[in-house]
Amino acid sequence: ACTTLEELSFRTIGECSTRNVKNRVEEKMKANGCDHNYNTEISLLFDNTDTDEAKTEITDRCKREFGCVVNFNLNGCDYNAIMDEVGGRLRNCPHGIEEELQAMTNTGSIDGAKNFLRGICDEVFDNVDTSSYTDIDSRFDNTFMNNYTAGKGFLNDETGNFQGGQRKNPATPASLSAGESIDSFYDDDADSTILTNDGFGNFDS
Repeated sequence: ACTTLEELSFRTIGECSTRNVKNRVEEKMKANGCDHNYNTEISLLFDNTDTDEAKTEITDRCKREFGCVVNFNLNGCDYNAIMDEVGGRLRNCPHGIEEELQAMTNTGSIDGAKNFLRGICDEVFDNVDTSSYTDIDSRFDNTFMNNYTAGKGFLNDETGNFQGGQRKNPATPASLSAGESIDSFYDDDADSTILTNDGFGNFDS
């Protein structure tokens, strides 16, 4: 063979598609002055394996190095959520979820992958804006929230539905305005900020 598997450096390939793998091999073949074609080269790389088997082998090798999942959407940032999302996207992959996370993070152990992902999540959260309960409604200060978590205050005492319309237990103006504040926060800020605890109820966050 004109190349080696190590020389192909699949970690930087971007995606283990058939085209990308072939292009990477042919680039190295050209640089090394190889005088035979791609099919012969990959067969030689895997000890004269049948060409079809060699194509599978070279793609699997790429996936073991780079990973099978190119990108994924995530609601939240924690290890279990990442496991679920990545695991649901493993298709035609020569390894399982733990090996995939190690390939994605370029780490040699699952603990290393966890630490790598934890660092990414920490960095993400450090760059996300924060909001407090008073950003939802100016009345929701620590005194109000302490009463609320103790089962007191109009949010607990009144049985309205935040929207009015109940004849037997209509919402009071206080409940209605609180409901409007909560609804507005949900629409505008809930998805883009981290809601922090300013110190009520003996909770840190």
